Amino acid sequence: MTDQKAPNELRVAIAGLGSIGSKIATALDQGIEGLTLSAVAVRDPAKHQAFLNGLRRPPKVLPIDQLGDAADIVVECAPSSQLRAIVEPAVTRGKSAVVVSVGGLLDNFDLVDLAAPMAAASSSRPAR
Repeated sequence: MTDQKAPNELRVAIAGLGSIGSKIATALDQGIEGLTLSAVAVRDPAKHQAFLNGLRRPPKVLPIDQLGDAADIVVECAPSSQLRAIVEPAVTRGKSAVVVSVGGLLDNFDLVDLAAPMAAASSSRPAR
């Protein structure tokens, strides 16, 4: 487990390792150019330990509110009831968030407004 990343590589953290989160984690671990799996958050780390140990580069296991400290992009793959606890800390730190439970945004639409300045700033940056 390391905080180091290659130049031009974005660190990705995943909240939730259910059917979607584990597939994303596996794909990142197998290699997606420009991305590296840096951290995950799960309710029961012991339940997912075998899966994490099977990865070539096991990520850190962190509380959900700390994912934004360990990543450039936080991917929400948890129950929609956890959406705010995952997304809000990340976007307030200026990180990008990918919301899988998009229906959860209906009850938390203010998060879109919170993330808007980040989205505007990143769209004005030159492409990598």
